[in-house]
Amino acid sequence: MKKLLFLVLDGLGDRPVFEGKTPLEAANTPNMDELAKEGMTGRMYIVGKNIAPESDVALFCLFGYDPFKYYTGRGPIEAYGVGIETRFGELALRGNLASVDKNWNVLSVRVRVSDEEGKEFVKALENIEIDGAKFVIKHTRGYRFVIKFRAKRNLSAKITNVHPGYMRLGIDIPIAAPLRNWKVKEAVPLANSKGVVLAARIVNEFVRKSYEVLSRHKLNKRRKVKANIALLRDAGNKLPDLPKLSEKYGRIWAAITDRPVEVGFFRLIGMDIIEPPRDFKSMADKINESLHYYDGVYAYIKEPDSFSHRGDWEGKKEVLEKIDEELIGNLRRDVLIVITGDHSTPCQEKVHTDDPVPILIYGAGKDEVQRFGESYIGKLGVFNAVELMDKLEEMSHAHSHHTRRK
Repeated sequence: MKKLLFLVLDGLGDRPVFEGKTPLEAANTPNMDELAKEGMTGRMYIVGKNIAPESDVALFCLFGYDPFKYYTGRGPIEAYGVGIETRFGELALRGNLASVDKNWNVLSVRVRVSDEEGKEFVKALENIEIDGAKFVIKHTRGYRFVIKFRAKRNLSAKITNVHPGYMRLGIDIPIAAPLRNWKVKEAVPLANSKGVVLAARIVNEFVRKSYEVLSRHKLNKRRKVKANIALLRDAGNKLPDLPKLSEKYGRIWAAITDRPVEVGFFRLIGMDIIEPPRDFKSMADKINESLHYYDGVYAYIKEPDSFSHRGDWEGKKEVLEKIDEELIGNLRRDVLIVITGDHSTPCQEKVHTDDPVPILIYGAGKDEVQRFGESYIGKLGVFNAVELMDKLEEMSHAHSHHTRRK
């Protein structure tokens, strides 16, 4: 069995913005291109056509867990990642500190605040009182937080999102919404039962009171873009029951990430968590070191997605070049390497889309493609992400005797 490195560049997929080229294709990426020349390339739908995935659903698919079978909402997973466990009947949600005008038209769904400011804003929300419910709230990073509600009656997750950027496919699977004059809407019950109606009322009351509290917060007096509302999304009232990854594939994994939703998911499937370093060269060193001790290593890079959400394709191109030089260029080559994204975030759209992501697999054969990018589809063809892990395990065992170190 060949060791496996799974490198995910958040929001990697894009559309042409540089004279017919995407930021990845326009970037100078000699190391990824070298891997492409010696490996195989293709494109991959994360969930499927017409489904613009969130990152949590993407994790299910990338690791071979059908979200239509296992998914129970992002809220419980993200809360679990920061030490808050959701028991059946409690309701956990992901939250954003956002900015709206007096009519609740959205000015920003992700206000740029420091960790210190984010903690102070979230601390103010702790003082909200909700009729018939109690809650635990915890700041995670920047504008992000998680919240868990508990009431005398079991709460249902079958409610729509207050956050206008994310819809729900049926009841269970969240999908990203197009960026079109967003306005905050009330959570709406998706079923006519007391637990559903109560959950919607509690969420709406919290959001309304968050606007009252945050609008008069002292930090907003000096801010141009005010963090004056809490947007909630992706409710869940239980953790998913997931088979351990080691039981599925017989491989011991570690994940290099501190992203709460990933920490929560990977703990649920039995992976060890390693604190990530803060620069790309150190990340390469940490990956190489971890591969001495684990059969599989997952590593997550946030930066491309951040530039995409800001619509900054020049910044995305430049950070991909830096990742290529400082991270990819320093990776060991005696393992099976996978480089892909967890979804596409085209800079022109500034939101997740259903576009398939580019994928590169090195160390298990090669095709005729000479570069890594959305337009270069080689032997891997186009497939769905839920098939990926089975493909990788088959390749790993078939090519376990072909190894070399860079």
